[in-house]
Amino acid sequence: DIAHFRIDIDSKKKRQEIGTNQKYNILTVGRISPQKNPILIANIFVELCKIRSDCDLIWVGIGEMEESIRTIFEEQKVLNLVHFLGTRNDVNELMESSDLFLFPSLFEGLGIVVIEAQAAGLPCLISNTIPTMVDCGGCEFHSLDDSPEQWAWYLNDILDGKKKFNIDEEKLNKYSIEHMVEQMESLFE
Repeated sequence: DIAHFRIDIDSKKKRQEIGTNQKYNILTVGRISPQKNPILIANIFVELCKIRSDCDLIWVGIGEMEESIRTIFEEQKVLNLVHFLGTRNDVNELMESSDLFLFPSLFEGLGIVVIEAQAAGLPCLISNTIPTMVDCGGCEFHSLDDSPEQWAWYLNDILDGKKKFNIDEEKLNKYSIEHMVEQMESLFE
């Protein structure tokens, strides 16, 4: 439901609720497990913190690697900028109060959360292992062979507005519930 990701929320209030206070919120959503590549996410954020000091990382999800990921942030002295939110039912609101979606998964069947992030208007920095069909004009794909430092610079350039994204509403709407209902109705006629 695309409209679910385009609700009018008070971003400032949502940021206060989750405890972020930096200029930019970087969001990642997914299990903290090997498939979602959490070590790379952690290392990218650590490198980004060496470039700039105005970002918080919001991490929605739980998983068996959470403690080891927390340790990375703690050792690098950036744990105070990372917000582990666990399982949430307000991801759409978190997307609307964020500035960038980071998703360097090792593999995905489709990556519906990337489509949802674009519906919320977030630019998406994602791995080139994710099917390109998720790109509705808001994605930048990069190789998992690139270093965390390179990924941090890609993030930095997006946050600095050096990259422009234009969501293709027609393509995005092909993923909407309404479109899927129309497809199913025409199939059964």
